[in-house]
Amino acid sequence: MNKEELKLKEKFNKFWLTIYPIEKEEIKAFYKYIEYLKEKMVKITITKSEFKKIQNLFLRKHFDYLDELYSNILVGNYNSVACLLRIIVENYCSFYFIKKFQKQKIYNDWILWSTFKLKQLFNETPYQTKMAEVYKELQKQYKITSDFSSQSFAWLKRVLNLNNYSFKNVSKIISPNIYKDFSNLSNYIHNDDFITKTFSFFSQNELTRFIYIACNYTNEIIKIYDKRYLRNKNYIKLYTAALKAIDKNINCFSN
Repeated sequence: MNKEELKLKEKFNKFWLTIYPIEKEEIKAFYKYIEYLKEKMVKITITKSEFKKIQNLFLRKHFDYLDELYSNILVGNYNSVACLLRIIVENYCSFYFIKKFQKQKIYNDWILWSTFKLKQLFNETPYQTKMAEVYKELQKQYKITSDFSSQSFAWLKRVLNLNNYSFKNVSKIISPNIYKDFSNLSNYIHNDDFITKTFSFFSQNELTRFIYIACNYTNEIIKIYDKRYLRNKNYIKLYTAALKAIDKNINCFSN
């Protein structure tokens, strides 16, 4: 982003924050938090380690999602915010297991499973044969002979013994709260019950809840990536400021 684009972005941010006096403190704190993290953590690094390449990819994409999430907050597109938060929650789970089973090189299974899904997508097309060749070559390279199912976390079958590799089953291994967050976000997006239809779009603290989820999962992802960042004084200051602003807004709405 060039200097002119940065000026326009900052100008728009200031304008938006002046017209939302209740929420502006938490959004301002959230913005400072993610901008600090991007400055300190998103760097171009050259490494031969396959694991580090995958780890850096997950981190960069997480900050891409946060940027998009913040932009959608500014324009009031809360449905898109909820969709992005679901992506963040799912990616947190994937990153958790990739880090947990890095010695088993489970990231290779993840890449191969991703190729398997792409191969299925190209079935009955002119690219079918080529994709099948790519998939077989990767199987040979990674020494993984078995095929995958299309279940979301089927790439974990080498390290987890489950009947069903759904997000629900896998996420509960980490924490039951993860699927609760995911379900609540899904309810907001699909808007398919009476309570959600009646109250979701008019609930004043909906934005506060979204920002809290974003901060919480960002903190968890950083903990996985390198927990040393969590001991940094500036990190603690900005993360705490965001949580205090969220708490203040919750108390404002509940009084």
